[in-house]
Amino acid sequence: MSTNPWLREYRPLSVAHRGHSIAYPENTLEAYRKAIELGVEMIECDVNITRDGKLVMMHDSTLDRTTTGSGRVSASTWEEIQRLDAGGKFKSEFAGVKVPSTEETLLLYKEAGILSCFEVKGADGDESDRIALGLVDLFIK
Repeated sequence: MSTNPWLREYRPLSVAHRGHSIAYPENTLEAYRKAIELGVEMIECDVNITRDGKLVMMHDSTLDRTTTGSGRVSASTWEEIQRLDAGGKFKSEFAGVKVPSTEETLLLYKEAGILSCFEVKGADGDESDRIALGLVDLFIK
């Protein structure tokens, strides 16, 4: 038995980083669902914000690496982001996968009964503050 009091009283959790991102496009509902199916207890995910204030699941501050879009997340509207493909750059079989909103992600986690760790992104302090306040609003709904 460990002498570390934290390990005596608690146990490590299985955590999926950006969902099951080794086999599915990161930070997508598909990646989150697969992680849940595999039995993880927590999902770490990243939250960014659009120009019109919608919280979205996106690690990078730009759309370039993971979607068919380009430019800053914060320079695009939610409607514009919904027209992008967030899966095809990962693997062609995931073409058509969309960037999820934080609200629909929270609903999925709640329905699955799993823990979540939301990493607040944002290009600067103001964006990060807006994301944090938006998360609080979603959590108290």
